[in-house]
Amino acid sequence: MNDYTLSLGVAQLLSDSGIGVLHQGSAPAKGEVNITYRDPDEGQFVGSNPQICITPYDHEDDPTLSTSRVRIQFRFRGPKGKPTVTDDLAARVFDRLHGETQTTLSSGVRLVQALRISSSYTMREQAGSWTRTDNYEMIVHRPSMHRT
Repeated sequence: MNDYTLSLGVAQLLSDSGIGVLHQGSAPAKGEVNITYRDPDEGQFVGSNPQICITPYDHEDDPTLSTSRVRIQFRFRGPKGKPTVTDDLAARVFDRLHGETQTTLSSGVRLVQALRISSSYTMREQAGSWTRTDNYEMIVHRPSMHRT
């Protein structure tokens, strides 16, 4: 498991739940919620499509047990003039992920538990789009040579 496989599995879970569409190398259709891995620069957010960017940012690994805690930031972006889109997306992700337990993601990562640990309020970016971030702690099963 690495950051990419965890993020890809979470993105696919959200896509399978109808929250957005994971696009790998293709552009989203008009109006689709675009799910991406890692956060592009603000200047790359173009058009009117809402966006969910998934970015891992911190890890905690137990020295003997096979669990790791990976923190992931979800950055929600909405189009100009529609500030409630970001809160709506954040609520849908919360309803799907918060409290999820004992799930094997499509990428093969074993998710032990997902919990939202913090969030920010919706604010406007310089380019005029709306943004909000929520942070989740993903407890994952990640055995290694020295951990069972």
